[in-house]
Amino acid sequence: KGCHLSEVGLSHGGPKETLFFGCPNSLVEPLASGGFEQVFGSMKGEFGKGIHLSPQSCKAFQHCENFMFICEAALGRDEDRETLKAPYPELDHEELCKVQGKLSAVVHAGGRFDHEERIVYSPTQCKPVYLLELESPGVYSLLNGDSPYKDLLKPIA
Repeated sequence: KGCHLSEVGLSHGGPKETLFFGCPNSLVEPLASGGFEQVFGSMKGEFGKGIHLSPQSCKAFQHCENFMFICEAALGRDEDRETLKAPYPELDHEELCKVQGKLSAVVHAGGRFDHEERIVYSPTQCKPVYLLELESPGVYSLLNGDSPYKDLLKPIA
């Protein structure tokens, strides 16, 4: 089944961006076969109920087990993006798009954040394009599974 980017974001003059998305193995099949609409209800993170993407593969690597996606996202023009300077786990489509009049959120590296992030709050603003199989497991897998390396990633006292 193919996925497409809706006019949200694109119709406002913004270009498509190519970004990385890391996820647990349980989301790989639904994403690959039907896009983000099938799994959007489970998408949440530090910046609310949305799809958290990054131009940096190392950020996506933190959230994946054995696979990573390369996605296209329609974020809108720069003025249509909300810049977040602190975590905002309650942010959702209603607040960002309808109340604030923005199409997406952006987090810049520096200060309290180590990586760039882009967050879209509508599943039709993003589509998976490529599925990458990793040669070594992602950080999510190491921290949440029965990995023999799990103890190596614990903070040193």
